[in-house]
Amino acid sequence: MLRTMRKDNVRTVRYSLLRFLSITIMVFLSVAFFIGLKFAGPSMLYTAENFANNYNMPDGKVMYPGGITEEILKDIEHKSSIKVLGIHSTDVNSPTVGQSIHLYANENQLGDMFSVKLGQLPSGSMEIALDIQVKESYPELEIGDFVEIENIDSNVFEIPKAKVGQYKIVGFIESPLYLSNLDRGIQMDGQGSVAAFGLVSSGHIDCSEYSEAFYWAPEMKVFGHFSDDYDQALRDKVTDIDKNLGDIAETLHNQVIEQQLKDISEQQVELELALSRRLISQEDVHEKETALKQMSQALEAYPMAQFQHTSRLDFSGYRLLKNNAMKMDEISKVFPVFFFLLSIVVTFITMTRMAQDEQKYIGTMKQMGYSNYHVMEKFIFYAFSSVSIGIILGIVVGTLVIPGLVINAYMTLHPLSEPRVQLDGMFIAIVSIASLIIALIPAVITPLKLVRKPAIELLQENLEGSSKSSRSQKSSRLNYICLWVSRSIRMAPTRSLLIILALAASVMLMVAGFGLSDSLTGTVARQFNEITHYTSIIYVDSNGSQSDYSKAMDQIEHLEGSFPVSLTQAEVKSGTNQGLKFQILVPMGEEEGLVNMLELIDDEKRAISIEEGIIATPVLGQSGESIEVTLNDLDYALEVDAIAQNYVGNYLYMSPETYSDSIDQKPMYNAFLVKYDMKHKDQIEEDMLAVAGIKSIMNLEQLKETAEESMESLNMITIILIIASAGLTFIILLNLMNIILMENYRELAIMKTLGLFDCQVSWLIFLEAFILATIGIAIGSYLGQQLNLYIVNLLSRDDLVFHPEIDTMSYVYSIILAYLFILVVSLLVHNNVRKINKVEAMKDTN
Repeated sequence: MLRTMRKDNVRTVRYSLLRFLSITIMVFLSVAFFIGLKFAGPSMLYTAENFANNYNMPDGKVMYPGGITEEILKDIEHKSSIKVLGIHSTDVNSPTVGQSIHLYANENQLGDMFSVKLGQLPSGSMEIALDIQVKESYPELEIGDFVEIENIDSNVFEIPKAKVGQYKIVGFIESPLYLSNLDRGIQMDGQGSVAAFGLVSSGHIDCSEYSEAFYWAPEMKVFGHFSDDYDQALRDKVTDIDKNLGDIAETLHNQVIEQQLKDISEQQVELELALSRRLISQEDVHEKETALKQMSQALEAYPMAQFQHTSRLDFSGYRLLKNNAMKMDEISKVFPVFFFLLSIVVTFITMTRMAQDEQKYIGTMKQMGYSNYHVMEKFIFYAFSSVSIGIILGIVVGTLVIPGLVINAYMTLHPLSEPRVQLDGMFIAIVSIASLIIALIPAVITPLKLVRKPAIELLQENLEGSSKSSRSQKSSRLNYICLWVSRSIRMAPTRSLLIILALAASVMLMVAGFGLSDSLTGTVARQFNEITHYTSIIYVDSNGSQSDYSKAMDQIEHLEGSFPVSLTQAEVKSGTNQGLKFQILVPMGEEEGLVNMLELIDDEKRAISIEEGIIATPVLGQSGESIEVTLNDLDYALEVDAIAQNYVGNYLYMSPETYSDSIDQKPMYNAFLVKYDMKHKDQIEEDMLAVAGIKSIMNLEQLKETAEESMESLNMITIILIIASAGLTFIILLNLMNIILMENYRELAIMKTLGLFDCQVSWLIFLEAFILATIGIAIGSYLGQQLNLYIVNLLSRDDLVFHPEIDTMSYVYSIILAYLFILVVSLLVHNNVRKINKVEAMKDTN
């Protein structure tokens, strides 16, 4: 008998396959997205950590204006207990690609820090391996082609010279030194940004001392890369290294002073000796004494050169990568949780309805003498099997598919090599057990309530509502339909409320997904259509004449305008944005010229004048706040007077007068904002690079394209969320209509007996679903707007701020999808309506 009963349990799955699959799919979606998005952030960092380990990513680097000798290297290594590697590097221009390149010499095992994507590392004369992003920007460049290299003249300090000429491209590379594809750092003299990096053979950079040194701290190895413990330990180590570097810099300074004093003393002795022997005239004596006095005075004011120390925390893309992973982790706390909660609600409703539908089965089994356990076994088996299949499928997709999709999406922003998923067995077990419990609770509670009743009571008909039905039969058809729908909703208020909430939540996720896509794509358009009107930034030698540069640019055909500015990189010293790098932009011409290139507007789109004081972009602070910044190794406290909207990058804007008052020095022009039509880009940039003194060009079109690629990466995630939300809505509607059908099965059979056509009966079910769905859609649309606002603020990061917006069409798409699903599900349910047996009507007491 038990064997027959268990066969019937399996047969139940086949007879109610739609219900079984709906539970399975619900659990599959919730588990897959809960696990997948939860593992995406840690897996991103795990992949990056593997990349950093494979290519020996250093903990930091040190630079010194006069160069780093072997003696200085040993001193740093000994005092700070770190391993140090000296390297030769410099900044150069490449007219071939119109970009500045940070060039490394392939020596001292430096090549171990570079991953070869195409070709090989340089080994012969005049060979170069270029940044893979150069290949992305200039796809026409191939291995075997040549790029021209020119040296840069710095007016800050002398930087090493590279062999100039045509270099043969032998490979394309990437490195953990540059974890952001959007940022390649700044030039060694701080006078502009670097667009790419490259590696040349040993001996192609001419300098006797090392230009920079990478270091590794042994105590850092016990911490995982990108962990908070690593960051804190490195900050502590940086403090110790900075102190030691300060001592070394002071020692070097004293050595220079001592040598200069010795030279002055020797010259003084020679002068006195020549004077005593009457070998020099009084006029020459006076001239030499004046020169020695000036040398002594200059020596007293001789500035102490400082080491430039950059830890891994300040490497290109380190903060960005970690922030992206954290944002992904934050998203995993929002969307998957809603999926999971919806899974609870829908599974609970479905299993509760199933138990109520099987009331007669329970009564019959009890009457036949089966124990309560054997009676409940059917429901437990049904719930356990459907949920188990969903859990297994969810774990497979959540571990093998979703994290990989997310990491691949972020590869446009970060060089992450092959995706590696970091799994947490305990978390998977907890999610699996929780899913099983969620499904088994209604599979146990509702049948348990029923099996405790006498069998005779379970086998009796429910007479509730018969008088209302008989009265409604006397009404007109329209009134009857309205009364039937309202009665159906009133008779199951809890079920109706839960379904409304479930639909509202699924529509909310759909609206938020579409809105997130709108916010991401709208950000780039707002930045480059409403705020930034210039096409490129031209970095120039500030020793040249500003008027000469302007005249030269006026002669360039198709150039629509140029405007001189001072662009200086600074860093936030303290507070929540500590370590954040930004640009200080000072207009060096009339404000009218600036407005043509850049619009400073507040959040209400009111124009802001540069004369209003210190104007900051939103990430840096709020109006009235004081920001502590570090500029050229000096600290300043700057009070913000106004906030200008900006979505890509961070800036402080101020007039030359405000800059002089705040920084205690006059701004020095070093760049021009220029505007031109992109169809003339190649010719214009070639003409500009031919102008003497122009160092490099940063084309904002490339920045725009990179930002759009960044948006496309995040859009992949939003597409996944939209598809999952739509699938969720479909499953909920399918459950809703099937529950309405099963709850009113007898009444629908009576209606068919009384002459209603199948389509009219289906219309009753559709109408109730339509009413509940409309309420849920209205609530979900509002909640989706709020969820979108929350997520957009969550996703905004240091260098990219998103503007929360939802296009009207996004609401339309969400609503159309919801109603389209109602229509599709209605067609599926109509097939079940056609199978309603009219004989069932004869069994009803009405």
